[in-house]
Amino acid sequence: MGPVTDFYWSWRRVGKLEEASAKTAGIMCITIAPECRGQHLQTELLEALKEYGRAQGWDSIEGYPFDASAREKHGNGVLWPGLTKAFEAAGYQRMEPHWLNNPEAERSIFVAKL
Repeated sequence: MGPVTDFYWSWRRVGKLEEASAKTAGIMCITIAPECRGQHLQTELLEALKEYGRAQGWDSIEGYPFDASAREKHGNGVLWPGLTKAFEAAGYQRMEPHWLNNPEAERSIFVAKL
């Protein structure tokens, strides 16, 4: 996790956020080991990242999980950016489709205002 301005692949998002991009952090990957799944660890981690973000002086944190439809099509191969239900449980709001969203791998931007 870090400012979206630090990640080359997020240049489209940086352009859309404009000046706010300097105070917006992005969560690139949030994967839980198979033997530790089902314990709500991802939700706890996402909540802790909000506290970390406040300490860093960020205004918001974004995550980019694949939607449930992508998981149905592709299985566990799309778990690496996190689960939408974990983001929702941690108080992140779905804002809009991810800039690389497509019908074969639907994905959304979830945001927590800090």
